[in-house]
Amino acid sequence: MKNALAIIGAALVFILSISFQNCSEGFRADSSANSGFAKSLGGANLIAASTAAPTGYAPALSGNDIYSSSFIIQGGTLVMYFGGWYLDGETHDTIYRSACHPGLSICDAPYALIDTVASGFNLLNDPVVLYMPAGYYIMYMTGVTAPSNVVETDNSTYYATSWDGITWSKPALLEADIWVPAATLAPNGDVLLYGNTTSGASVVQYNMGPSGVSPTSRIAINAPNFYINVAVQYQASLGAYEMLGELLGSDPNQIDFLVSKDGINWSIAQSAVVRPQGANIHVRTPAFDPADPNMIYFAQTTDPEGEHNQIWSTRLDTSLDAIAAAALQGVAATPIATPVPPPPACVASSADQNYLTTAVQFFNGAAGTAGASQAATCNSNLQASLTNLGAQNWPCAATATTLQHVQTCVGLVTALANHTAAPTTPPPATTAPPPATVAPPVACQAPAATQNYLTTAMSYLSTARQVASVGSLASQCYNAASPAVNTLQSQGWPCGTAVDETMDYVSTCVGSIKSTLGQ
Repeated sequence: MKNALAIIGAALVFILSISFQNCSEGFRADSSANSGFAKSLGGANLIAASTAAPTGYAPALSGNDIYSSSFIIQGGTLVMYFGGWYLDGETHDTIYRSACHPGLSICDAPYALIDTVASGFNLLNDPVVLYMPAGYYIMYMTGVTAPSNVVETDNSTYYATSWDGITWSKPALLEADIWVPAATLAPNGDVLLYGNTTSGASVVQYNMGPSGVSPTSRIAINAPNFYINVAVQYQASLGAYEMLGELLGSDPNQIDFLVSKDGINWSIAQSAVVRPQGANIHVRTPAFDPADPNMIYFAQTTDPEGEHNQIWSTRLDTSLDAIAAAALQGVAATPIATPVPPPPACVASSADQNYLTTAVQFFNGAAGTAGASQAATCNSNLQASLTNLGAQNWPCAATATTLQHVQTCVGLVTALANHTAAPTTPPPATTAPPPATVAPPVACQAPAATQNYLTTAMSYLSTARQVASVGSLASQCYNAASPAVNTLQSQGWPCGTAVDETMDYVSTCVGSIKSTLGQ
């Protein structure tokens, strides 16, 4: 995996051998002033007066090699996102989603969210998901596009967005030189993104603004040790930030719990809050449980190569919040580091801005058509996004994401609004039949390819009705087209207007559904 560390000599020299599934990645850094490491000169190594002990360890989900979990509450359900190879035989890191059961510490069988290869990647991993105030989800992840011989600096942080947490946009590059991201919402609504630099072991914090994709600062955190695979959350009840981090260089390895009043200067609240429960066991990639402050999730393996990880959990006899509160009593306020000046703001083109504002009129105009219901849903989401985009002066990345969603919506609404059901009976004859002495014309039949397409497409639409993200549209298309296809079939597939209209409608439906599913 990505966490096997060796310490060479008395000097602080780390060699982090990273295997991002069958690929070896590595970097070397020293302890000189120019090494780029966060030395945490002002960080306190404070052990809380109140410490926690695990009440037990339990497997949450097993697979071929899975790790880097993160959790979020969606619709009242505890949902886990994670990465790795769930099934034997997989060769590309993939991101999965699974529903979990609070209190039982187990999660259901997962399913893959983003097709790694089809999206143009070799590896996708380390997901963390936030629900944004504007009503959409954003996922940060590690991505690698290099086809082979992956090295440390090939890793970058990407992001994708979703309205439901299930169907996601194609990942887009966010920051090229950090990986294994963590993220939380600050009290003012800004997204704070954390990650390890690909050129060293330091953890940096980006302020990504309220959109989550527009960086305004970059600061190296100040912590008493070197960490990787951190998880960060803001705890409103404490007015402070909490971090779980995999300690680099420890033998046996361990996961520490840290606290901070500003998200930059960190102190240890409890060292080794998770540690191996036996010889040759390695623990890594910790995660908070948003529904239970006594629970920690993490990956562990007995494989000396760091592979074949499984996701486990442990319940503490004292909540992390109580440990943090005790530790914060001894942490003095420290000045926030001076941020790096933000890069020049990228403003979306006037053409993209005009398209999105005009789309509101388009959706309003769909009232009374077969696409009215779809248009209302799209319009509601668009109105929320427009408010957010305008307040941020139309940042490029967030505008592009919204544009992608809206263009898909416009296509769906257009297909539904323009649909006219194919006639179920032939139109009345407009000319007299030919004289009896004239041989009847040869019957015209639709091509075999058309017949096969409609038959196969109806089966596809029927199956798609079971998929949550497209079920409503698939049902609407199937119910509208089914009578027409059945009539054409019973009449021997006559060519003409009926089959042409049915073909146009069904192909539009199938195309829209496949586009939504990324097929």
